[in-house]
Amino acid sequence: MTHCVHLLQNTRPHRAPIRVANGLVVYSELVGEIVLRPLIHGHARSRSVILSNVLYVPALSHNLISTTYLSVHHDYTVLMKENYILFKRNGEVYFVADISEQGQAFVRETGLLKQEMQRGLESTVRSSALQDKTRKESTDLESTVRS
Repeated sequence: MTHCVHLLQNTRPHRAPIRVANGLVVYSELVGEIVLRPLIHGHARSRSVILSNVLYVPALSHNLISTTYLSVHHDYTVLMKENYILFKRNGEVYFVADISEQGQAFVRETGLLKQEMQRGLESTVRSSALQDKTRKESTDLESTVRS
């Protein structure tokens, strides 16, 4: 499940109820695919990993991967270590997730990181341009008031 609609490809409408950890029911709006470009031992994996049937749930605060679903429906072996999780299939590591000190796991991935960094950079540039425009308008207003 994801709260980031821009990560999804090949989407179609799909409304399904989801009970979250605090007991509330939220709803998906779309279903689609996410393409991961995993980093394995610091290098990009030669093939992308496509996660299918990913729900877009705007009310979520984090992206979630169901290890049970991957294991049961896609034959992944999920191996949890002290500070990382290996996702293997047919003996090959497909992707790795690092576990933070807060207990959250984050997939080591090149594509999403680049997209998020680009979005953050675009946001910073827009914010900076808006601040410059606001400063100029404020200066212009002060000049007009003094005259």
